[in-house]
Amino acid sequence: VLAGDHCQLPPNVQSQEAERRGLSLSLYGRLVRLGLEPFFLDTQFRSHPKLVEFVAAEIYGGKLKSGVTGADRPTLPGFPWPDPAVPLAFVEMGPNSVEQVEGESKQNSFEGEKVLDILQAVLDAGGCKITDIGIITPYVAQVRYLRSAWQKRCRIAGGAGGGSPQKPAPGKKRKQIGQGEALEWAKDPRDLEISSVDSFQGREKELVLFSAVRANRGGRVGFLGDWRRLNVMLTRAKRGMIVVGSGATLRHDALWQSWLEWCERNGALIDRRAWIDTV
Repeated sequence: VLAGDHCQLPPNVQSQEAERRGLSLSLYGRLVRLGLEPFFLDTQFRSHPKLVEFVAAEIYGGKLKSGVTGADRPTLPGFPWPDPAVPLAFVEMGPNSVEQVEGESKQNSFEGEKVLDILQAVLDAGGCKITDIGIITPYVAQVRYLRSAWQKRCRIAGGAGGGSPQKPAPGKKRKQIGQGEALEWAKDPRDLEISSVDSFQGREKELVLFSAVRANRGGRVGFLGDWRRLNVMLTRAKRGMIVVGSGATLRHDALWQSWLEWCERNGALIDRRAWIDTV
């Protein structure tokens, strides 16, 4: 008996020769490709129905149903959701967002700081704990950047910064954090899980923030173009999903283009001007 999902990420294969010989295709995927009809568990109980609506239609052929309702997964406070009935948003970063090469990986510091701004606003609103939130990104260099930047913010919020100001949640006044007045979420930076998409497969969080990283004039999306990676990314969250990235770059991939069009139809797009006005 084999249990799995051939619509999610395949095995990680380091050897190019092994990949050419087909070893990146799992036994489960190989049997499905040969025509073996799997028993499909057609009801998901993790996510708000709107969070899986796109993948249910585009990846699972309309066969995936939801066993939970929107009322079972109430929207989290602290973020200006374009439509409160749709706990998903794409935040457009605009032309100031540019990817950087970091060794053999990529990072985007401008985008990373915006992701952490969103995170702090949600935490300040008090709707969930730091352990209920996850940040995922496709590149290990961005994982390293986000972890380092988050550690710095926690030191400041914990009082080590000697009263450095914190970025307030929308609609709130700026607050000075004094020595000894540590915020609960700032006590241990390791409480926040920041991982690659591949590492997050099989996991779940109440809220997931995704940093797409890629932002270039050539429209190169790299392995963001793997439809299985998009599927994993979109199905980790239970109550809210916020994707931060460059639509101008992501639109060069057909599936990302379809997802962005879905966001537009469902009122889930926040362009850069709207972002500045709101946050």
